[in-house]
Amino acid sequence: MGNVYTNKGHALAGLPKLVRWEARSWLGQHPGLYYPIYRHLGADPSLCVGSETDIVIEGYPRSANSFLVSAFLSCQHRPVQVAHHLHTPAQVLAGIRRNLPVIVLIRDPVDAIRSRAALTRQVDSAEGRRPEPVSLAALARDYLRFYQTVEPVLDSVLLVKFDQAISDAGQVIRNLNRRFGSDFEIFEHTDSNVDKVMDNQGYHAGPSAERNRMKARLADEVQQFCESGRLDRCRTVYDRILSGSGT
Repeated sequence: MGNVYTNKGHALAGLPKLVRWEARSWLGQHPGLYYPIYRHLGADPSLCVGSETDIVIEGYPRSANSFLVSAFLSCQHRPVQVAHHLHTPAQVLAGIRRNLPVIVLIRDPVDAIRSRAALTRQVDSAEGRRPEPVSLAALARDYLRFYQTVEPVLDSVLLVKFDQAISDAGQVIRNLNRRFGSDFEIFEHTDSNVDKVMDNQGYHAGPSAERNRMKARLADEVQQFCESGRLDRCRTVYDRILSGSGT
C-alpha cells in the first residue's frame, strides 16, 4: 500500500497519518515529483516503473490489485517485471510514457472506499498500532485524484473492473495481449488455481471474517457519508469512465 511514507526513520513517519496520506495522494498525480521522493525515502524500487518493467498493473486499493498481480505472475513461464501496488496514477502515466502494457483496475467507489477504511482499521489492530483511522472523506479524495488523473489517458490502457479481475483473470490477460500485442501466458481461472493464489497472499488481500466485522461497524458511517453527497463526485467519475470505456 505504498508504506514508504510510514516506515520508521523516514522523514514523513512522524507526521499525522492524514497529512501523510494527503501528501502521497497529491504527489501521485505528478510522476516527476513522486518518484524522486519515493526513491529518496528508501522504497522498494521493484514496485516502480523503470527500465526493466514489462507491465504495469495499478488501481485504487481494494480493487483486486493483489489478486490480479498474483494470478498474472503465477502463470508466467519467464521472468516478468511488474510495476504494481503503489496505488498511484504516477505509475500509469509513467508506464504509458514508456509504451508499456498498462492495466488500470477500477471498483465501485462505495465498495472500494468501505473496504479500504475497514482494512486500515484492521492493519492498525493487527500490528498493534494506536488506531488512527483515515476519514472516509480523505479516502474519497484519493479515489477522485487517482481516477481523474488517469481518465484523460484511458485510451492508452486496459481498464479492468473489479468483478472482471476476480471472476476471470485469464480473460483479462487475453484482452491485454490483444490490446497491446503482448504474449503473456494465460491464467487458468479454476477453483484450485484461485485457491493457490489466495493462499500465497497476506491477510490484507481478499475478504476475511475480521474485515467483514470491520465493514459492519462502518456501515452507519458509510451510509451517512453517501447520503451527505460527499461521494457524488467519485460516483460521477466512476460512471463516466465506465460509460466511456464500454466496459
